[in-house]
Amino acid sequence: MQDTTIKVWDLPLRLFHWLLVITVAVSYVSVKTDWLDVDIHWYAGLSITFLVLFRLSWGIVGTPTARFTQFFPTPRKLLNYFKSSWQGVGHTPTGALSVIALLLLLAGMVATGVIASDDITLQGPLAKYADETLSDQMSELHALLFNVLLGLIVLHVIAIVFYGLFKKDNLLKPMINGKKSVPLAASLTLPPIGKRLGWRLLFSVITAGALTWLLFSPQAHTFFYQPPPAPVVPASQHAW
Repeated sequence: MQDTTIKVWDLPLRLFHWLLVITVAVSYVSVKTDWLDVDIHWYAGLSITFLVLFRLSWGIVGTPTARFTQFFPTPRKLLNYFKSSWQGVGHTPTGALSVIALLLLLAGMVATGVIASDDITLQGPLAKYADETLSDQMSELHALLFNVLLGLIVLHVIAIVFYGLFKKDNLLKPMINGKKSVPLAASLTLPPIGKRLGWRLLFSVITAGALTWLLFSPQAHTFFYQPPPAPVVPASQHAW
């Protein structure tokens, strides 16, 4: 079967992948060790929020292999994959399941993290607007999701090693240079990349940046949330 080398992963997607690896590692180290100041966890969370929002946007308007419509693991795709009859480029159906699980986990961590508070050093940007009980519950759920995320990362690494050793398929190299050798017939199934990718990238960056700002910026919170006025003390209760 004739193979051909094609561009599988675009630069924005590869940058997202490696920046996410770095920020998740920093997030873990900042709370589990004394190597980094614990306050860095807040900035790591901000960065992860931006990256997740960017990936969700890029999954809609980005290049074909980045789009959810292209790699979403339908039952038919999964069945063909397990029957060794699946032909495609980019994420395999099982790899797509991993990507979706990762994004859902990260989205859940963002949603819980912005409300979570440990009442000592770490406080999510929206924690002060939440009930204390809710904030405590979100803190516990945030920690639980983080442990699940670590488990998924371990499985991801095991899959990379398995594919490299037993299937002779290096999954890391394409995520570095973007190129991969695939069967010629499979490469023909890849839709055209399309035009105006620069504008699509700008749209994704601005969208992710604006939503991150809305979540983390005190100025945005003041604009959307006005605290109730302080109660008026009757004149008869004033101390003389």
